[in-house]
Amino acid sequence: MNWFNFSSLHPHNVHKQTLPYQKAFLGMPCQFYNELTLKHVLKHVTLRLTLIASWNQSVDCYKWGGISCHTDGHVTRLDLNDYLSGAINDSSTLFRLHFLRSLNLAYNAFDVSLLSSGFGNLTQLTYLNLSNANFQAHEVSLVTTKLVTLDLSSAITYTLDLGILIQNLTGLKDNLQVLSLKNCNLSGPLDPSLAKLKHLSVVLLDGNTFSSEIPDSFTDLKNLTVLSLQGCNLSGTIPYKIFQVPTLKSIDFSSNVMLKGPLPEMSGALELQNLVLSNTRVKLNQNSLTGRIPSSHLERLDKLDYLDLARNIFTGTLPESFLTLKSLQSLYLCNNSFSGKLNESMVNVSTYQLNTLDLSSNKFEGSIPGFIFKLTAISTLTLSANKFTGRVDLHMFGNLKELYGLDLSYNNLTVSVQENKSSAVIASLSKLNMLKLVSCKMQQIPDLKNQSSLMTLDLSDNQLSGEIPNWIWEVGNGFLRSLNLSHNVLSGLQQPYAFPLLLDVLDLPSNHLEGDIPIPPKRCSILRGNNLTENVSDVFPESCHLQTLDLSGNRLQGPLPRSLVSCKNLMANRFHGNITCLGSNGNNLLQIIDIASNGFSGVLSPTLFTSFQQIIDTFNDTQSHPHFKHPANSAIYYQESMFLVLKGTGREVEKILSIFTSIDFSDNSFQGSIPVTLGDLKLLT
Repeated sequence: MNWFNFSSLHPHNVHKQTLPYQKAFLGMPCQFYNELTLKHVLKHVTLRLTLIASWNQSVDCYKWGGISCHTDGHVTRLDLNDYLSGAINDSSTLFRLHFLRSLNLAYNAFDVSLLSSGFGNLTQLTYLNLSNANFQAHEVSLVTTKLVTLDLSSAITYTLDLGILIQNLTGLKDNLQVLSLKNCNLSGPLDPSLAKLKHLSVVLLDGNTFSSEIPDSFTDLKNLTVLSLQGCNLSGTIPYKIFQVPTLKSIDFSSNVMLKGPLPEMSGALELQNLVLSNTRVKLNQNSLTGRIPSSHLERLDKLDYLDLARNIFTGTLPESFLTLKSLQSLYLCNNSFSGKLNESMVNVSTYQLNTLDLSSNKFEGSIPGFIFKLTAISTLTLSANKFTGRVDLHMFGNLKELYGLDLSYNNLTVSVQENKSSAVIASLSKLNMLKLVSCKMQQIPDLKNQSSLMTLDLSDNQLSGEIPNWIWEVGNGFLRSLNLSHNVLSGLQQPYAFPLLLDVLDLPSNHLEGDIPIPPKRCSILRGNNLTENVSDVFPESCHLQTLDLSGNRLQGPLPRSLVSCKNLMANRFHGNITCLGSNGNNLLQIIDIASNGFSGVLSPTLFTSFQQIIDTFNDTQSHPHFKHPANSAIYYQESMFLVLKGTGREVEKILSIFTSIDFSDNSFQGSIPVTLGDLKLLT
């Protein structure tokens, strides 16, 4: 990355002609212009060349990037977002820009320093953004009283009580409308004194640790339009009065797992557009609401376009009002306990704008209603993990031309392919990027050869047989990233074939594949439980960079190649020789090593076990599941499963926490004593 240092600018390099907008450059009289030059404006700060390239002395400074000037020449705006490094201290002449009204220093790489008191000298400021700029603040006190917008997100690195902070901001009470304090390490209860900032319209407090209930005092903010308290460790119930504030447009109380109680009646929030209550414990009061969400709670919210109630414990049938809101575009109800049939006549699709519908992981039953196939604006449709029944043919989705993602997995559906209809219809879905039809009793791979946008395809746990067609590797114009055909009865790969260069995940276990090992793609390949036969040393070169490879349950043979030292599961093959290569790196990342039921031999070296640092280290605070997520596309997400022998019983295990560790060297021909370094594996489960 190229940076420009102000110290390289000298007075003799400045254009001799004083232009109209330079006469009082940066709020200073023109006689100071040549004396101070640009290098003094932000002392000790460097700028990237992409910004300084527009700071051309031959043109008026009001045309420079990141700068706005008044007609009298005074600079009124500096927008230096993500351009700076270095330090800003109290003596910086930045704080002499007394006519500055808007200052944006967000997302810069400043040296870690205290939040300068000099910002209080900029008394004309109405907009100040210091978020994510590496400032530290023991306290925040701003003298300027004209601020309308203040963003200090991630700018307070020391624990600070919210009540104390609000006291220091009371001088802003007459003008402040937007307050963003996300991830500011704030503590203490949500202080009612926040209501003293009476003109607040937008309040963003996500990612702090208030550990309190939501006070009723938010209802005193008569202009409140946006209230976001995501992940604040809130508890208690949601005050019903909040939903009676007529100006509210967006509410986000998500990821507060101790938040509980009934869903408040919202008919008073007529301007509400976004409601996010995912990952809370908001539930229905079985006594007063009879286990259902009354349709009256939402039926008047004609402007609501985003509703997220995912990962709660809602029960009962789907309220009809959820699917009759004319402006609703995104509806997330996944991971609840909704049940019953979807009413065929509940939606007037002619006026419907829904583009995202996620009903997954509930208990809906019956056939998929006809209105689903008429949602012409739908982009993402997720109906997986329910109890839907009946037969669905892929040509029924032909009217959904905007379809980007479709998931019908894990129901009791039979998904069929009518060659005379389905092929042409599927080809017309030109935007389809993700297709998941797991456990859908499919007997035929749909013709997807003309799908130019498809990147993720999962047809696992079906009844697919025969060879894997070679055209499947051309799906997505060669950009296919993830293919899962596991748990079918496929017999091989149609020749000739060539894997796409960008394929990250190839999952083919538990089929009837025979013969040689398909040369795997770059990152992840699961081929266990087939009938593959080959000497692996001839297949995997030293340059192999696989992250996950499961070859267990085949008939492979030969010594273990050094390139496979990162493989999690090689059990039940015919490998032989020693395993010194497992410890050759000195510090590998293996956590689950299963080489049982092979023909390995030799003495186990003490250094072998000391190389397993992921099992030795006592600090490991992650609770995620082993998975692969593509670094450039987070939508490509693959969660690994493993076949493990636990207490003598083999089983397929999914969603293993990444703190899980296991070593299985059984049923081989190792010799000698057990190394004492085995005792260093403190995390061995």
